[in-house]
Amino acid sequence: MDFKERIRKSRSAATIAVLLVLFFFFNEQSSASPETTNSTFSNRLGGRIKGFQIPEYYPVQPGKKTPLRSLLKGQEAKPTGKDTVAISGLRIECYDREGKTNTVVSTSECSYEISKKTVFSEAPLRLSQTDGSMSIQGKGFSWSHSNSILVISNQVSSEFSGLDVSGFATNNLTSSSNKVRVTSNQFTFSQKENNVQYLGNVNVSEEGTRLRCDKLQFISAGASNGFEQVIGEGNARIDVDKPDQKFSASGDQFVYVRTQNELAISGNVLWRGEAQKGSANYVTLRQNGKELSAAGNVQLELDKNQLKESGMIGVPMALSGSQNTGTLTARSDNLNSISNRITLFGNVWVQDGDASLYCDSLHIYFRETPGAAEEKTEKTIPSGSQEREIEWIEATGNVKISQKDHRIETQKAVYKMADSTAIFEEHTSWSSDRLTGESDQLFMWAEPRSAQAIGNVKVIVPVEGKIQPLELFGPQAETNSVSSTLSSEGTVKTQAPELRINSPRMNVDEKQINFFDKVSVEIQSKEADFTHMTMSQLLLNFEDKKTEETETTKYLDNIVATGKVHIIQTTSGPERKTQQMKSETMKVQLDEKTGAVVNVVAEQDVIMEQEDVVASGKKAVFDTATQLLELTGYPVAKMPRGTLYADKMIWDRKANVFKGVSNFRIDGQKPE
Repeated sequence: MDFKERIRKSRSAATIAVLLVLFFFFNEQSSASPETTNSTFSNRLGGRIKGFQIPEYYPVQPGKKTPLRSLLKGQEAKPTGKDTVAISGLRIECYDREGKTNTVVSTSECSYEISKKTVFSEAPLRLSQTDGSMSIQGKGFSWSHSNSILVISNQVSSEFSGLDVSGFATNNLTSSSNKVRVTSNQFTFSQKENNVQYLGNVNVSEEGTRLRCDKLQFISAGASNGFEQVIGEGNARIDVDKPDQKFSASGDQFVYVRTQNELAISGNVLWRGEAQKGSANYVTLRQNGKELSAAGNVQLELDKNQLKESGMIGVPMALSGSQNTGTLTARSDNLNSISNRITLFGNVWVQDGDASLYCDSLHIYFRETPGAAEEKTEKTIPSGSQEREIEWIEATGNVKISQKDHRIETQKAVYKMADSTAIFEEHTSWSSDRLTGESDQLFMWAEPRSAQAIGNVKVIVPVEGKIQPLELFGPQAETNSVSSTLSSEGTVKTQAPELRINSPRMNVDEKQINFFDKVSVEIQSKEADFTHMTMSQLLLNFEDKKTEETETTKYLDNIVATGKVHIIQTTSGPERKTQQMKSETMKVQLDEKTGAVVNVVAEQDVIMEQEDVVASGKKAVFDTATQLLELTGYPVAKMPRGTLYADKMIWDRKANVFKGVSNFRIDGQKPE
């Protein structure tokens, strides 16, 4: 039964004054002067009456006994002036048709002003139902017949049970069988408008739930439908403190719509659970508290104790929870919390230590911890229960992640807490201190720290210093380390050499970057030099290096190519030359400090071609310090003059001299 219906069936505050029976005596004389009315009252009662009882009956029904509707009792009634009557010891009892008492109204004293038809008193007033479902009391009251308004002036205390006000107070998060207590400085009831107000220090409490505000209003939905809205204004606050639920919210105003079972809080809204807190311009609770929506300048903070601390190589940790301490902060235009999911959408920004995430929408999915009771699966997200933990996170739409020098851009990112896996889909690009690349998909794992790129993998690996690992056929120019070009603005731009790698698949861990399946590599070390490589697998090995700031970084230590290695190189200069090499394996060793090539080793069916010279053998070793290329394993060199055989062949690149060592011979030598 709703609040209005309780008031109606108890004859309520409005009927309190009517049932004072002062109306019974004086309504017919209301057109007379106060003097006449008071004189008439004095004449009828002898100026004073003690121990009086005045009954009121239900409408007469033919053939049936007319039951008593109410009984007014008083210790004394007497005129106190030309226009007032004082009554002491007033008690009104209301009955149902079976004669059972349902409502009692009492006050120690009150006064009736005849001309204005107003009842008033500074004494306490109490209205209660005998079944304990409702009671209202306070000190000092007034009733005006002209506008049908009852005011209780001070120390208002109400108690309800089984009323919809319980659902209002906690948005039906608790059972309506609990007692609901309402206290305030003042209470106002308008019979004509069917409007109820609590004013000043309003406090609504239920077991485990408390609501506070400056003004509380019950707005009627019509004579038969009870109240439609409950409005709390000024310093509004809701607190839920229960074993399985901790939640609080505050704002300037809240509105509860009964038909929609919706509680809206507006104006500088703050909410808090055990593992989260948030703020917004506007917050709405629906579905008995199972759904929370927030709009306007939304900010959410999650306790990172609910996140697994983990990191990933070469990418920010915004999705996984970085190793930085503190809270994970998220901002957006809007937020929805439904069942086991929180969704942020519209200009989403997430900050986790030095890691940040931008996207169009972010979904945070929760799960119950192992062993949690099944009946707790319907707990709301706002509760922030510690028995809930994040299961996975999904970011969609223009996803951008950054942490220090690391960047990732994609259209969809998913992080799974169980195995610390991050999945980036729908064309992903990234950059770090070791590489820049893109792929259809990118998978990353925190333990062990590793990553895998799949589908149209394109990677750029910057390399310090001189990079000519494949220029095996001519003198190495000192200018090859960095190329310089003149921009349209006339400034000089330098380009560090880099490896451009394409492959269907790439694996990354702490020490290695591995490319698989028809790998191709392009190197342009200066404006005109170009090298193209193909192989089945390419491995980049990295080692730790201490910087001047004592920070540990990675440097490219060596490069290993395997499986039908094929290199085609176009040299620079006026006379452009094409040269190539084939082998099954090739390893390039780089210098730690400069990044320049130290040596190159090619093995298994080595074939080198330069213009009209073709050399082959089992193994080729090139030393950049001596500029010597050594070919072993039954080497053969086919030249225009003939075919050269030897146990070992040495090519002095600096002097451009080719010689055979041990068992040297030339077949088919042509004359000069």
